[in-house]
Amino acid sequence: MLFALTIVCSLGAGAALAGVWYPYSPPGFSGFFTGAGQFFVNAARGDWRLLLDGWTFAVPLLGILLVHESGHYFAARRYEIDTTPPFFLPIPPTISPIGSLGAFIRLRSPLLDRRQLLDVGAAGPIAGFVVAIAVLLWGYPTSEPLSIVPAGSAVTWVSFAGQPILLGDSLLTHWLRETVFPGAAGVHLSLPAFAGWVGVFITGLNLLPLSQLDGGHVVYGVLGKHQRLVALGTVAGLLVLAQYSASWYVWVAMTFIIGGGRWTHPSVLIPERKVPRSRRWVGLLCVVIFVLTFVPIPFGS
Repeated sequence: MLFALTIVCSLGAGAALAGVWYPYSPPGFSGFFTGAGQFFVNAARGDWRLLLDGWTFAVPLLGILLVHESGHYFAARRYEIDTTPPFFLPIPPTISPIGSLGAFIRLRSPLLDRRQLLDVGAAGPIAGFVVAIAVLLWGYPTSEPLSIVPAGSAVTWVSFAGQPILLGDSLLTHWLRETVFPGAAGVHLSLPAFAGWVGVFITGLNLLPLSQLDGGHVVYGVLGKHQRLVALGTVAGLLVLAQYSASWYVWVAMTFIIGGGRWTHPSVLIPERKVPRSRRWVGLLCVVIFVLTFVPIPFGS
């Protein structure tokens, strides 16, 4: 049911990005919920035909999320860890321009040691990163270069229901923009390109070495209790970035909520059992992916 709702919401977001459907929410806090309810009513009455125009955004985005969570799932099953299938979290496009809050799996049995934690935590972002690259290579050549932009500097943006949203760059998306459109003042992303941008952003966000995020799993797996020092430095760095992009206050708060109010990672059953040297490359690969996908200033003004 959650997956079906996420498909509908992501198609709605894609249709708004394509400019064929314009979501509306009445003003005020209650308007969010009123508009969200009206979205589902309209979709059931016949607007679903318009939503189909958003498939080039919804399908690649949900593909990235599904492969990401499947990476966690199959890595956990490899160690015979009892786990749920992926749960998707829908959010109406009247509230969010992507129609999803991501996905997650829930482990129903404890992790034995740090090697299990490392492998399960790393499998998701590595698998999702591979698909995100494929989506970006599809989407960027179909995007539109611009010779003049109001800001006077290189920008990446999308149009959601006729309103521009300025996007920051990771090293990966910056390199793609400069390679595909050298000398362009800006780029208007196509629907699959934006899906790839979102996939890359979510990958970098998940690899922050905090609490119960994938990055927290990986760093605790490699460094053990020293993860708390890396996490403390990360929180300090994000608070600095929040002076340039206030959205980081929201992400830091969400990280604390996910982690039960802490930035450190909980212990596994046998924390003294170290990760074999033959598996250290997994942690190094995650560091490389984090460097390539992290977006310091996600949204412009």
